[in-house]
Amino acid sequence: MSLHAYTLHTGTDRTPPLLLREGFSWGAFAFAPLWALRHGLWIAALGYVVVAAAVIAFAPGIPALLTLTGLHILAGFEGRDLQRMRLARQGRGESAVVLAPDEDTALWRALGNSDAARSAALRDVQGGAA
Repeated sequence: MSLHAYTLHTGTDRTPPLLLREGFSWGAFAFAPLWALRHGLWIAALGYVVVAAAVIAFAPGIPALLTLTGLHILAGFEGRDLQRMRLARQGRGESAVVLAPDEDTALWRALGNSDAARSAALRDVQGGAA
């Protein structure tokens, strides 16, 4: 059984805690601009489109293919960090790092160590009646 690192992001009382897995994002690698748009990373998606258009316009053939492949690899490695930056801008900074084999176990461990996160999750589950 392998362990994965997750970062716990908590915010206001109205937002439930969020776990974000560390590591390479295969979705960002395979579908970089669509993945960025899906996760609300508008500037990253626009940057990708501008760079890709410039590469296609100015680097013909194999160099363009290699450059775009490198751009996708970069998106895969940096995608999760871009998500973390977006969450921090929204006031949902990292409050803990959790090691667990899956997301459910990570959430269980994270809520066991944070009273604020536990109460926010209870309010979310109970419909705000906690």
